[in-house]
Amino acid sequence: MSLPEFYWFPISINARLVHYFAEASGIELDRKLVNLTEGAHKQPSYLELFPTGVVPGLVDDGQCIYESSTIVRYLALKFESDLYPINDLKLFGKVETAYETLRSDVWNKISKYSYLSSSLVEKPAEEEVAKMKADIDTNFKFINNLWFQESPLYAIGTELTIVDIALAVLLTQLRLLEQDVIEGADQLNNWWIAHQHSAGFKRAHTGILDNFGFTLSDKKVVTVVGATGQQGGSVVNYLLESGNYVVRAITRDNTTEKSRALSARGAIVLEGDVNVKESLIPSFEGSDVVFGVTFFEYNSDNDEYQQGKNIADAALEAGVSHYIFSDLVSPAHLSNEELVVQHFDDKWKAAEYASELGFDRFTRVRAPFYINNLLNPYFGVKSEGDSLKYAFPVPDDTKIPVIDVAEYGFFVRYAIENEIEYETLNVVGQMVNAEDIRTALNNVSSVPVEVLVTDPLEMVSVLGEDIANMFIHFHKHGYFGDESTELSQSIFEATDIEEVFRKNWILSPIK
Repeated sequence: MSLPEFYWFPISINARLVHYFAEASGIELDRKLVNLTEGAHKQPSYLELFPTGVVPGLVDDGQCIYESSTIVRYLALKFESDLYPINDLKLFGKVETAYETLRSDVWNKISKYSYLSSSLVEKPAEEEVAKMKADIDTNFKFINNLWFQESPLYAIGTELTIVDIALAVLLTQLRLLEQDVIEGADQLNNWWIAHQHSAGFKRAHTGILDNFGFTLSDKKVVTVVGATGQQGGSVVNYLLESGNYVVRAITRDNTTEKSRALSARGAIVLEGDVNVKESLIPSFEGSDVVFGVTFFEYNSDNDEYQQGKNIADAALEAGVSHYIFSDLVSPAHLSNEELVVQHFDDKWKAAEYASELGFDRFTRVRAPFYINNLLNPYFGVKSEGDSLKYAFPVPDDTKIPVIDVAEYGFFVRYAIENEIEYETLNVVGQMVNAEDIRTALNNVSSVPVEVLVTDPLEMVSVLGEDIANMFIHFHKHGYFGDESTELSQSIFEATDIEEVFRKNWILSPIK
């Protein structure tokens, strides 16, 4: 069976609608170029097929079909495209209404605006053009407030539809005029930048508009797992502050106060569960970079290896180019299985698994011990008279790497922007021992703090075996084993431990 013949010209907004719809639907067409600038649409051979000379046109099974919306509907019906959900009447009603809103209210305005802004006609008065653009922006602000309700990645519903296709075609037209950022329409702007990075859009547009000055957004789409947690939240903060990225924030519940706060700052907040691989794939699709982190839960059977495996597999299936994972060294590996620290070992095993999957880039950004954790009650802080006693299960001669968790995100952003030797960045703010902690605490607390160096094995009932073994690992092997930490200390000046204590200390009045 011969393919439908599609007569088109890339600069035509109507032709691109059909072209992109077919590409996104996986419909093969025999494309015939009709060069409008050379008057090919006025030649007898073309007029014989399409007497009005309109572009685009479609010839299939002896039928000559024109008008872009008619062609789209014809292809959707013939090839049963999911982008036109005719088998789901409820969704179809929403999609058709939104699509017709674009076609009736916005399409002609942008077509006329593009024509008047081109070199093909005598320039109209600036006031007329400005008013036309203001009308277009008003339409887009209405769309911004009404659509993207179920997912910030899709205009209507939770999957790609003809509405996304048409909206992208319109914004592409404005992009050619360098006017595709709509003031006061953050949801629309974020959708548009992310949409340009989708595989379907890239496939449909790469090369076809190069001669007309169209380039894809140069902002990378970075998806951050655990975005409302301390570590993932730090990554989101550093990415948003730079202004150079489209940030997708993954959380288990996008209705929480923290989620809403991220959305207000410009992040695209999406739901996903690291324990369910399939829940992550849609949010990862179109991402240039995914940052993955697994979640340690004290005294639980939480499987961090499986979580890490799920994140890596989802990123691979979604076509992600650069995968960054927050892993740790493995005490079991370093000790020939004599010392097991489950949450360290599981993260390391998950990283080893990801390293074999074939990502274009895979980077480990290893977190140090967070200064914030030194204030955790499991260190056995007790009040005795006018002083505090603080149990610290690491000998004086052992230094551990620490940093404020809020600063971890800098290193992930650095890993995105720079090639790293061996693709491993061991994060260190400063190296501290019990004496450094003792000095810092006493400089902050208005009452004396006695730091007691304690054998971890004596604190198993308080710490649990896994945490106790972690402190044994610090002393026996060093936090990062014998791996280098020079790079992280050379690229970032971290907040001093005393200042972090001062910001977070609540156990006694501060000096």
